[in-house]
Amino acid sequence: MDICWRSILRRTMTISHGDISVFVTRSISAGLLIVAFMVLVVAFLPNIARSRKEVFVEED
Repeated sequence: MDICWRSILRRTMTISHGDISVFVTRSISAGLLIVAFMVLVVAFLPNIARSRKEVFVEED
C-alpha cells in the first residue's frame, strides 16, 4: 500500500479550503502533532546539551 503523503496533504487542504487549523482543531491531529514535536525535542536535546557544555567550559 504505497501512500503518497503529499497527495493526502493536498486532498486535506482542498477539503478544508486551505484552512490549516484543521490540523489542530481535530483531537487526533493535534495529538499526533504534539507527539511528533515531542519526538523532535527528545531527538535534538542531547545535541543541544552537548553543545552547551562545550560553550560554557571554563578556561584558566
